[in-house]
Amino acid sequence: MLYIPVVIYIPALAFSQVTGINLHLITPIVCMVCIFYTTLGGLKAVVWSDTLQLILMFGGVIVVMILGTIKIGGPEVVFQRSEQSGRLEFFNLDLDPTVRHTFWSVTIGNYFSWLSSSAVNQAMVQRCLALPNINKANYTIVILTIGIACIVSMSCYTGLLIYATFADCDPVSAHLIRKPDQLLPYYVMELSEHVPGLPGLFVAGVFSAALSTMSTGLNSMTGVIFEDLIRPMYKGPISESTASLIMKIVVVIIGSCCVGLVFLVDKLGTIVQVSR
Repeated sequence: MLYIPVVIYIPALAFSQVTGINLHLITPIVCMVCIFYTTLGGLKAVVWSDTLQLILMFGGVIVVMILGTIKIGGPEVVFQRSEQSGRLEFFNLDLDPTVRHTFWSVTIGNYFSWLSSSAVNQAMVQRCLALPNINKANYTIVILTIGIACIVSMSCYTGLLIYATFADCDPVSAHLIRKPDQLLPYYVMELSEHVPGLPGLFVAGVFSAALSTMSTGLNSMTGVIFEDLIRPMYKGPISESTASLIMKIVVVIIGSCCVGLVFLVDKLGTIVQVSR
């Protein structure tokens, strides 16, 4: 419930940066679209929409990476500037727990973080249970692992690419943007000066990632609320039509609450800090 508003805020921020439309006008529209297809289609609609959104998400990141790398002069320039400024530190074996990023904190911390999201997260458990057998579930986890490794690696490289591009001019300090969360949309707008359609592809990719997460969250939370809270209150069996109606109402209620919480996210810190 608290994570979904952060997820909605990200594409709204990107869209606002690209188009100039007010952030808080975009948010309710995004939520209504997601609530609509999650309510009508259920898990099947969520899975199919996630599949299509995955293509847009990867496509947007890959295009930005390629064009950005070509414009700056190649990957060697990216890594050289990042290394000179101390941004690349792969094997910091410091055991001090107060140091934010070390080999141990990243490795062990990420292990338990992904273990919790993959092993006991309701959205993940729900999807695994929807598969016909345990072998299919194991195969799905392998695909998930490869996909996550790819998208995280590409995102990290994109971050280095942005840093290398603005190494001599901080857009935040220069008041070109209001907050660090706007760096990526601003970079895409700078990059797309001679590339028509790139801002649209980028926004589509960001929206795809957000809608995928939101629809999955709405669907899984609705299932938990119905099975653990609503069903026990009924003494007799609940018909499928009644259960479907109740779950649709719950989706709308949860989605509406998430819309309200988005307005608080804008007042908090950066996205990375808020999402942790």
